[in-house]
Amino acid sequence: MNPENGDVPVTNGSGLFLSVLIASVTLLMVSTSMGPAIVKPLLLDGSLISNGRFAFVYDAYETIDEDGVLSVVGIGSSILMAGMNGTCMQEESQIENSRFYNMAMSGGKPYSEMLQIPALIDANPDVVMVEIGPNSLYGWNENSSFYDAVLEYNEFRFQLMSMGMGSDGFGGWYSVLDDVDKKWIDTNQYTQSDAWSEYTRDAIEELLRREIDDVTGALDANSYSYVPPKDSEQWSDYLSEPNWRHSTFDGMNSTEIRNYLDDKMPSKSKQGVYNPLSDGTQNHRALDYIVHELLNASIEVVLLGIPHHPWVNEYLEPGQLDGMNSTYEKYESIDGVTSLQMYWEEWPSESFSDRNHLDADGREFFCQRVTPFIDGIINENILTRVE
Repeated sequence: MNPENGDVPVTNGSGLFLSVLIASVTLLMVSTSMGPAIVKPLLLDGSLISNGRFAFVYDAYETIDEDGVLSVVGIGSSILMAGMNGTCMQEESQIENSRFYNMAMSGGKPYSEMLQIPALIDANPDVVMVEIGPNSLYGWNENSSFYDAVLEYNEFRFQLMSMGMGSDGFGGWYSVLDDVDKKWIDTNQYTQSDAWSEYTRDAIEELLRREIDDVTGALDANSYSYVPPKDSEQWSDYLSEPNWRHSTFDGMNSTEIRNYLDDKMPSKSKQGVYNPLSDGTQNHRALDYIVHELLNASIEVVLLGIPHHPWVNEYLEPGQLDGMNSTYEKYESIDGVTSLQMYWEEWPSESFSDRNHLDADGREFFCQRVTPFIDGIINENILTRVE
């Protein structure tokens, strides 16, 4: 086409229509409350973020608040997420109509999970299990080799949490944050709207691809990072029994598992996740906030330690985990806090998916080991109220 020869440019009708449609829908979403309604399902199914679980917290607590039964909530890292089968615990529990909810997630630590505490308290659970292992009690500063990775994770989590946070979701956790992390918190409706708008165009493009090209970026419903829609039949079950990864150790013999640990543990043992401190870290400040906020709300707190593969400790120096032991000792003396420190227990090798996560056998073991303990706390609390 040559304009000098009199040719007139022809606009691609479908391209123009698509551009106008995107612009129109974007304006609608940014200018009304439709943004969250359209974006949230795409966050959950993994179309817009790497793991939909990071976006399910507030919807989950709304469901828990409405369950009308005795409820137990577990928060923590992927270690608890992999270990806790709430469905099994509900079936094992002798407490009639009790519900057990698995709210743990990948990379979770007290510092990142403390933002959910006001919403957790509003959900009014009877017991909260707070996973505390060696990976929960490290700190960081500008000299830490993993500093940038921690900041990147915190930025993502804090932005995503605060943009969906109600006005009553802000609390004492804000003063616990490092100054570098406070800038990621949306403290008013205008910054929250801006945060939602960041996901708007990607959400529109995803929906249009589904409609026009019949192509989706959503994860498979069985994917580790997939979360079902809140109004789906799968939602309630998912809150107790999330999707789990396939076991790395299944199919390995003992020699292959040993080789795997020989490869992973020498470097891993030198990292913060196996060098817990006794106090003074960001995670210790956050844990203190979590425990006392839950106690002030008359919620029983269980500090929960989960074993790693029985060979892991062979790669650690004597006393290397003393900081974890000291932390447990500090809280065990507080009324309303109960310790179930199982880290030092030696569970069968067959219970593990890898060096620190349980598999299906391990979840069954966890269920049998932990449920009677939680039942005992609930029953004791009921008797105390009656007296």
